[in-house]
Amino acid sequence: MDPASFAAVLEALDSRREVEERRREERYTALIERVGMGMTSAATTGPVMVAPKARAQKMTVEDDPEAYLVAFERLATTAAWPREYWASQLGPCLIGEAQAAYRAMTDEDAAQYDLVKQAILRRLNITGETHRVRFREFRRPPNTRPRVVAQRLCDHMAQWLNPSQKTGVQMGEAIVMEQFCHVVGGETQAWIRRHNPTTLDQAVALAENFEDSLMSAQTTLLNYPSSSVTKGPPPNPPGPRPARPPAPLGHPSSLPWRQRLAPSWGRMVSPAPLSYQQRDKYVPPLPSAPPVCFRCQQPGHIARYCPAAMECDVAACHLASETEH
Repeated sequence: MDPASFAAVLEALDSRREVEERRREERYTALIERVGMGMTSAATTGPVMVAPKARAQKMTVEDDPEAYLVAFERLATTAAWPREYWASQLGPCLIGEAQAAYRAMTDEDAAQYDLVKQAILRRLNITGETHRVRFREFRRPPNTRPRVVAQRLCDHMAQWLNPSQKTGVQMGEAIVMEQFCHVVGGETQAWIRRHNPTTLDQAVALAENFEDSLMSAQTTLLNYPSSSVTKGPPPNPPGPRPARPPAPLGHPSSLPWRQRLAPSWGRMVSPAPLSYQQRDKYVPPLPSAPPVCFRCQQPGHIARYCPAAMECDVAACHLASETEH
C-alpha cells in the first residue's frame, strides 16, 4: 500500500473515532440534564409521601385505648412511617368514643397525630389525675403474679408523673401537692381538685382563698341578727285568757276550738335556690334551740298548739253558752 492510501485510511479512522466520541458526549449531556430536571422538580414540590406497606389493625371493644395507641406508635416507628402520615393511618382504625373524638376535630387538627391523641384521651377521660387515682386505689387482683402487679403500678405512675417530660423536682412537687390535698380536708380538697392546679403554689393559693371565704361567710352568719329577736311577737303575760263577750243575736256562736293560722313571722319560707358560687361558700346554720310558747312560756311547742290556750277557749265557750241560757 502506498503512503497516500495509508494516510487516507488513517484519516478515515480518525474521523469515525471523533464522530463516536461526539455522540457519546451528547448522550452523557442529555442524561445529566434529565437527572438535574428530576432533582429540581423534587426540590420544588417536596417529598412525595408513599403509603407504607404495613397496616395497623382496627381497634376492638376489648382493647385498652392507651395500650392500642402505644402499639400503634411502635408499629409506625418500626415501619419508618413519616409522622405526617400517622394521623391518617390511625383515623380509620378507631371505634366508639375514640372515633367520635376524631370526627369532631377540624381537618387541620386531624392531620396532626399529637392533637388526635390528646383529643381521644380527653374524650375518654384518661388524664394524669385518672392514673393518680388508679395508682392509689390499685388492689392486687386474685391469681395475679407479683411482677404483673408491679408493672401495672409502674404504668400508672408513669402516666401520672410523666417522668419522660418532667424533672425530678417537678415530680417531687406533684407528690407533695397530692399529699397537701389529702391533708387540708375534704371541702378544701374538692375545691382544689375542681380547679386542677399544675403547681404547688397554685394549690396553696386556691386553698387559702377558699378557707378565707369560708371563714368570712361564717362570721357574717354569726353576726347577722336573728329573725326571732327582731320580729318576735308582742309579750303576753301567762295566765287564763279573759272571757269573750257573747256573740250578738243572729250570729253563730264561736266553736270550742278554732284552728288559727300561724303568724307570718312563724311560717316556714322555702329558701331561694343557690348558685354554684353561693353553694360552694354555703355554711349550714347552727342548730337552733327548741321553740318556746309565748303564751305559757314553756318550751317544746308554739302558741298554736298550747294546751293552756285550748283550755281557756273551751272554758270561754262554756261560759258563753250558760249566759245565753
